[in-house]
Amino acid sequence: MFRNLTYLGQYSNRAQIRENLTWRLREAFINIGAYYNIESGTKSFDGSEMAVLKPSYRPELHNSSGFKFWQGLSSDWVWENASPTYTGGTNPIQVSGIFINDVFYPTGTTGTYEYYVDYARGGVVFTNALTESGNIIYCNRSERAVFVYPTKSSQYKLLFTEHLKRFENYTPGSGVDSIPNELRSFMPAIFIDVSQSNGDPFQLGDINKLQNFSIALDIVSEDPGLHDTIVDAALALAGQGVKMFDVDKAIENRKYPLDHKGQVENRISADQLYSLYPWKTGRFDYNPTEIEGYTALPIYKSTVVFDFEIVT
Repeated sequence: MFRNLTYLGQYSNRAQIRENLTWRLREAFINIGAYYNIESGTKSFDGSEMAVLKPSYRPELHNSSGFKFWQGLSSDWVWENASPTYTGGTNPIQVSGIFINDVFYPTGTTGTYEYYVDYARGGVVFTNALTESGNIIYCNRSERAVFVYPTKSSQYKLLFTEHLKRFENYTPGSGVDSIPNELRSFMPAIFIDVSQSNGDPFQLGDINKLQNFSIALDIVSEDPGLHDTIVDAALALAGQGVKMFDVDKAIENRKYPLDHKGQVENRISADQLYSLYPWKTGRFDYNPTEIEGYTALPIYKSTVVFDFEIVT
């Protein structure tokens, strides 16, 4: 009865497409150097040390003795082995450990300073809480310069629902009229939405169909120049084919890169997953639509819409 869906919890066609496009775009931005290598001695515009991690309150990772979660500048640290494809680019830094008060503790450390790297949330999680006073922790790492998320994500909800409610009723000078750091930690960004369009028979008498989907890429940035660059990058997808891997099989075989804690389990590329678990090939149409959006937030927003075709 439910064609292309065998069991509850299986990735549907649109979910497969969304996951594959998210993965492909993240890799593509790494290939053009859209990340920052942050090492000890790297200074921000205000002169502060960028490699230093700050304690962050998380109810499930906090107790009276201190903080268990210490975060970097942004969410979603670079875990991929992907490299820049242009001449002169430097590879992303693979986290090998952290420094606590100038003493190096490699990944896998046990005992008092046991921890793991949470790439998804951009920080390290200690087994034993550490106090902010008397501890300086820093980590050499790579952080993304452009983020890619599904529209159905906590990041999208935080930006366009929760913060927007506060902003629309702000009092001038209250500080709500600016973007807080919690939102800057995942901007600029592309948010991907996939919806079904229509389908036509692949060939006469064939049950298979050429299934069309609508792909909407919401692009947000505080910087107008960077916003335009990302929009142009999105428009350049026109006519490109995308080889997609089977997300269900990748998960079943524990080949996904990050576990539920944000730890790296497999440094594997989308091409490698496609060779292991091929699913379908899709193609962006040649005539995308660009829609300049409006939001009360002090950011630039545009949407690029494509038709995207697969054989189902």
